[in-house]
Amino acid sequence: HQHSVIHRDLKPTNILLDKRRTEGNPMGEPILTDFGIANLLRTSKGIDSGSLHGTELYISPEQAQGYVGNERSDLYALGVILYEICTGVQPFRGESAAAILMEHVNATPTPPALINPNILPPLSMVILRGIAKDPEARFPSASAMAAALAEAFNVPIPENLDLSSYATDAMSEPTYYKPRQSSVLPQVSTPSLPVIKTSTPPPVTLSIPKTPGGGAALPGESTPITPVSYTH
Repeated sequence: HQHSVIHRDLKPTNILLDKRRTEGNPMGEPILTDFGIANLLRTSKGIDSGSLHGTELYISPEQAQGYVGNERSDLYALGVILYEICTGVQPFRGESAAAILMEHVNATPTPPALINPNILPPLSMVILRGIAKDPEARFPSASAMAAALAEAFNVPIPENLDLSSYATDAMSEPTYYKPRQSSVLPQVSTPSLPVIKTSTPPPVTLSIPKTPGGGAALPGESTPITPVSYTH
């Protein structure tokens, strides 16, 4: 993509492992092959927009509808491959090629964690964003997708990634959620309730007769009681 080349047919059979280079991966360095339908981004005049380019199990929704596709179409195919790696199945399947294409365009994929409960939520979010129907909802670049994968696995982001095109919009924030740190606490205003004060009435005098055996009651003897004033 950094050289303006779109593959348009990413799938497992087009990814080989170079066992001569195992520095980054003991299984071998992944090598992308078969650029038979790849075209330079700036010279796509020879493409028939009504023809289908790609393999139905990994094709993007826009390609399934006859559009040429761009970098994010490749990232969609990579998201499908990640889904298959983590679950053992493709997210969209059908009895015919046409049925599979319709799945890509219209069907909601089963969250990968429901198939493989060992998938961590951040990884599941990376996969689901990779296979979003809307190209604008996917990652802005392959480097951004790789950085999000590193964060999902809680490993350092590779230093050789070019994140210059890693946009700063909300959709390009790290895929997992983490609290934002702030030195200033937000000021939360609470509505003030009206204060209603009751006026203190004058003391009320109640006449309480003495009980038998409690002493002689004087005529008119009483006990003053002062009421309590409440504030609401």
